[in-house]
Amino acid sequence: MEAKIYIDILFLINLCMNYFLLWMTSILAKRRKKLLHLFGSSMMISIIYCLPFFFERMKWVHSPFGAMVLLWIGVKIAFCPKGWREFCNLFCMTAIVSLAIGGICMAFFFAKGYGDMLGRGITTTIRHFPFKILIATTSICYVGIKCFQGWLEAHMINQKDYCTTIVRVKGKEITMQMLIDTGNGLKDPFTGNDVVIASFSAMQELFSRETKRIFLQKTMNESELAEYILQEEREIPFRFIPFSSVGKKHGLLLTFRPEQVTIITAKKKVERTDVMVGIYDGQFSGYCGLVNPDTIQNT
Repeated sequence: MEAKIYIDILFLINLCMNYFLLWMTSILAKRRKKLLHLFGSSMMISIIYCLPFFFERMKWVHSPFGAMVLLWIGVKIAFCPKGWREFCNLFCMTAIVSLAIGGICMAFFFAKGYGDMLGRGITTTIRHFPFKILIATTSICYVGIKCFQGWLEAHMINQKDYCTTIVRVKGKEITMQMLIDTGNGLKDPFTGNDVVIASFSAMQELFSRETKRIFLQKTMNESELAEYILQEEREIPFRFIPFSSVGKKHGLLLTFRPEQVTIITAKKKVERTDVMVGIYDGQFSGYCGLVNPDTIQNT
């Protein structure tokens, strides 16, 4: 039996698989990218992958080296990583997801008796592509990655980086250790400024005794708290911005603009006057807040 693949079907399959691959990487790496970025990257990879069928000189694209180049292009376009460390983390995670999908697909191919197709070679004309296998392997890979997401994040993605953050406001300097976290992409919707998130316990010296009690005992709901702070805490120009987090789709975050925020990492020291500080009413584990890497890079 001659295996034939039509080029349009091949392009469509590549587009869907590349999009799924980049989408899974964005979830695991906690990179909130617009779907248009992922689609554009997937489209570019798929176009390049199909070019060797029209141009003999580009057959190298289907080699292992070509696969690495396509992966490199996909990560660059989809995530626009800043720095080699971030790029390598995203590249490795994308490669792991790709190998997982490919390995499961190969297993199904041989289990279903399609393995001899690979031995004879596949031409550019496939009429009977096993779409059930494509759907099944994609679903299994998705479930498997979701099940092991915690382990992957702990051992392969989140090599946790911390920084010392100093917030200067009204003559006071508050120093705290924060986690550099790509998952914190919060921006002030009115100014577009980055928002550094700090726990209330780290910032409590800015508030009156009564406000501390209300925060800690949670005696008011969100709207009542917002009204109270705006009326009673007038020394610092607080305001609330909308935000969403795990378990809370629509919430309000108390923020203010300090005189200066200084962020000190192992490699650099950054001083910003255009960064907002958001005050989280819960606790973090082992650190006092969250800083997005872009806040450190965009200086």
